Amino acid sequence: MNWYRFAKFAAIWDVQSDESFEDELRKLYELEFKYNMLRSYPFNGMEKRRSNILIRLEKEAWETISYLTTVLDDVFSQWLAGHAITNPQQWAEARMVDSEYNTPDELLNNFFYEFRNLNNSPDCYLIIQYLNSNPEAFEPFMEAVRMDDKEMQYNDIQGEYFETEEEREAELEQRTSYTDQMTIGDWIENYHSSSQEGIISGLEQISNFMPINNILVGLYRDVLFDMWMARWGPEGIEETRETIETIYSNLKSIHNQDIAKALSTINIAINASHQTGKMTDYLDAHPDVSYGVEDLLDGLSSMDEESQQWMAELKSIGLQVAA
Repeated sequence: MNWYRFAKFAAIWDVQSDESFEDELRKLYELEFKYNMLRSYPFNGMEKRRSNILIRLEKEAWETISYLTTVLDDVFSQWLAGHAITNPQQWAEARMVDSEYNTPDELLNNFFYEFRNLNNSPDCYLIIQYLNSNPEAFEPFMEAVRMDDKEMQYNDIQGEYFETEEEREAELEQRTSYTDQMTIGDWIENYHSSSQEGIISGLEQISNFMPINNILVGLYRDVLFDMWMARWGPEGIEETRETIETIYSNLKSIHNQDIAKALSTINIAINASHQTGKMTDYLDAHPDVSYGVEDLLDGLSSMDEESQQWMAELKSIGLQVAA
């Protein structure tokens, strides 16, 4: 074989890249273009030669696909862990990711911000109702409240005269009967208020007896989730999650796909959308992404000059394309 022609032949799959995500994606676009053209048009040369070139193009494409898939896998798995979650418990737990970096007051204010946005009302009585419907969750705190009240009432009646100890005990029981029957919601309303500020103050105090995360996961799950679904369900949130899960599943199995299917999987993942935007917004936040995927996609859609250059390279090794 002529060495000059061999050099041109070798350059077909030797596509340079600075190894950033964007440049690797541009590289894959070029490899896919050459691969598809070489399969689609007649070739002036031995079939084995075309087959060898296709094998090399496919090998280079797979190496690039493998890298792109690792980044996309990260982005899609993180998105699924925190977005469009349709299981109430998982949705609530996702709201508390990284909560260790926030104070109870900050976490409670975050909850109420979302509550006001979804509830369209400043009325917080739904939260009092939830607290009252879950007495077992707050029993450790209420037991402490009852013990404190009983000790205070016991000390108060020690200076009072009673003919018998039975009368003293009966009086103590009568004075503590209200606290014995008090719910967590009653306690917050009596000692704080049923306003947002009162509930936050009360729950902050309660968080000294039980983890604030446990309190908030319950509130998110049992108070906010249904409101959230009522807001986003009609917008197709379940269908969106199903679509993203399917793309993620295809990314996980990409090495079991043929090259055409794998290229399609990458393309679909790159161009995926969700309820409030595009997945490229999340790709841009990945540390491997340097200057923005969306700008690159806009550029790739109008690469007439580059595609003409690639076609010229293909023609130089024997691709036959009508002028």
